[in-house]
Amino acid sequence: MYYVNLFTTGTPAAKLAQSLAGNAPPLRFNTQRLTIDFANGTAGTVSVQRVSQKSTTGLPANTANVYWVITTTKTGITGTSVTFKYTDADIADFTESALQLYTRPTGGGATAWVPVIGETLNTANNTITATVNSLAEYTIGNVGDSPLPVELSAFTGSASASGVRLSWTTQSEQNNAGFAILRDGLEIATYQNYSTLLGGGTTNEARDYAFTDSGVVVGNSYQYQLRSYDFDGTVHTYPDLITVEFEPDVALPTKYALEQNYPNPFNPTTRIEYALPEASEVSLKVFDMIGREVATLVSGRQSAGVQVINFNAAGLASRVYFYRIDARSQTGSFSQTKKMMLVK
Repeated sequence: MYYVNLFTTGTPAAKLAQSLAGNAPPLRFNTQRLTIDFANGTAGTVSVQRVSQKSTTGLPANTANVYWVITTTKTGITGTSVTFKYTDADIADFTESALQLYTRPTGGGATAWVPVIGETLNTANNTITATVNSLAEYTIGNVGDSPLPVELSAFTGSASASGVRLSWTTQSEQNNAGFAILRDGLEIATYQNYSTLLGGGTTNEARDYAFTDSGVVVGNSYQYQLRSYDFDGTVHTYPDLITVEFEPDVALPTKYALEQNYPNPFNPTTRIEYALPEASEVSLKVFDMIGREVATLVSGRQSAGVQVINFNAAGLASRVYFYRIDARSQTGSFSQTKKMMLVK
């Protein structure tokens, strides 16, 4: 399919008369499979070719069976919004929730496709939207089919008194600037806004991460996904999806639990969270590798609920430490030990 649209100077009515969609607003190029909204720009023509097959050159192996070639004589089009409509056939054998928009210069030939940063995926409408400053060639793909720079060994979510708590562990990271959190397909937090989402760069050491989504409503169910960013801006969306129901009774834990400290490794402060299903006598202590006690964080009775302790290890040397909780109530007891690493 091939579309050409002419944007003339003059009144908005003159521009509307040139649109393929009779009710399209000024500066909108609209077809069944593509919408372009120009925030700025001169008069000119826009040409769009939608090809229902995989591009044969410059191709990462994970692109879908469709690509677009867009050219324009318009100039000054900074902030242009482009929405692509895909079909089920276009993304056959792909994980829809992990779709990524790719681009390369028009006529790029063997030029490699690169991810578009900050696109918005709407699986309900089969659309993917991006804000661009120039027009080029575009395709969509499933980043889950490519080798990923972060090896995830765990990704979990649970309801807590403060919101939905997400936790994940990486076994290795390659060129990882940081993470973004997707809720129901939309980014709600990135490493650029939350220091807790900063990545570990390149490392073969296991690292633990956590994030609490406080923008949730009691009684609703939410789906979460992770995305990572390389230092050069390359985006990777991970196929693992978790669903969390935020229920009214989540404020009171139903069982004892000791969470992994965060951040880990840390310098010099870290956060330790644990859950008490009922009022308990609690002891929370830190030990070195030969079992010597180096700090007592809690000693006494605490009420039921989620408890958070901030541990400052400024006076300790860099090494592995262990923290242990012992809790006793009228109906039972609980003990657990976890490892953490101080790196100065």
